[in-house]
Amino acid sequence: MGVLPGLPGGALVLPRSLVLFSRFSMDGIPPRQRREALVLELEQRAPFDAPAGWVVWHGSVACVWYWSATEQVPANASAEVPETALWPSLAPGQERWIQSSEQGLNLLQFCHPRNGLFEKRYTRPISADEASAWLLRHGADASAASQARPVDLPPPSKPVGESLNAVPSSLETRLLPGAFVVLALLAIMYTVAIGRAWWEVEQTAEAVNAMRGSAQNVIELRNRAVELQGELQSLTAQTQASQIGLAATLAEALALENAGLIRWNYRNGRLEVTWENATAPPEATTIIRELESRPEFGNVQAQVLSDKAVEVILSLEGVAP
Repeated sequence: MGVLPGLPGGALVLPRSLVLFSRFSMDGIPPRQRREALVLELEQRAPFDAPAGWVVWHGSVACVWYWSATEQVPANASAEVPETALWPSLAPGQERWIQSSEQGLNLLQFCHPRNGLFEKRYTRPISADEASAWLLRHGADASAASQARPVDLPPPSKPVGESLNAVPSSLETRLLPGAFVVLALLAIMYTVAIGRAWWEVEQTAEAVNAMRGSAQNVIELRNRAVELQGELQSLTAQTQASQIGLAATLAEALALENAGLIRWNYRNGRLEVTWENATAPPEATTIIRELESRPEFGNVQAQVLSDKAVEVILSLEGVAP
C-alpha cells in the first residue's frame, strides 16, 4: 500500500495467514526496558531465525504479530505491517469473527477489558460452537459469545500499534560521518584510559600480594562462601520441577508418538513448548481440555501453528519438585 497514516513512506501489508500472534507479559520490567525485553522474548519464541514484529501494548501486556524478516521490503515501502493492525480497534469486551473463503482466513479476535487483545487463527472454517467456546474461555460475556457471527473483512484504517523493527532515518545518514569522528576520538581516549588503568591494576596487584600473607583468614572465609553458594544452588535446583518428568507427562496426556520437539522454554513455573506431530495434531480445544483436567497443569493456552505443529503455554506452579 502507498502512504498510510503514521507511515508516510508506505508499507508492505502482510496478510494474516502469513503471521503468527502471541502475547507477552512484561510485569516487573521498567517501561523503558520493555521494548528491548520484548524483542529478546520474541527471538526465543519465534520458530524462525530472524523474526520481525508489530506490537500493540495493553498496559504491561504486549500483543504481538510476528513473522520471518528474511523477505526484502520493496523500495517504496518503509515498513512491514500485518493486515490485522490496519483493522479498526476493538472496544473492550468486543469480538470479531472473520471467515473468508476467498482469502482462506478463519480468525477470532476478542478485546478483554483488562488483559488486552486475544487472537486465534484456524486452518479451517470455524463453527458457531467453537467460536462461542473460545470467546467464553477468554472472558467474553455469555450472551455476546452465543450471538457471535462472521463479518466481512474490515476496511483499512490508521495502523494500531508500532513496529518492533528499527527503520533507517535520514537524520542518521546526515550524522553518520560526524559520529565516526567522535567514535575515533573516544577510541583514543579509551585506549589511554585503559593503559593507565592497567598500570594502576599492576600496582594494586603488587600491593595485594604483599598483604596476602596477613590476610589468609579472609581468603578462607571467601572460599567458604563460595562453597556455601554452590550448596545453595544445588538446593535451589532440587526445588525445580523435573523437566524430563514434565515432558513424559505431556507426552502421556496427549498420546504423543514420533513427535519432534521444536522449542522448550521453562522458567519461573511457566512452560512454553512447541512440537511437530508425525500425523495431524489434535484440536487446540482438545489439548486444552485434556491438560487442564490434570491437577499439575493450569492456565493452558494452545494453538495449531501449521498442519502438524502445535504450541502450548501452561502454568506449573503447583507441580512438586
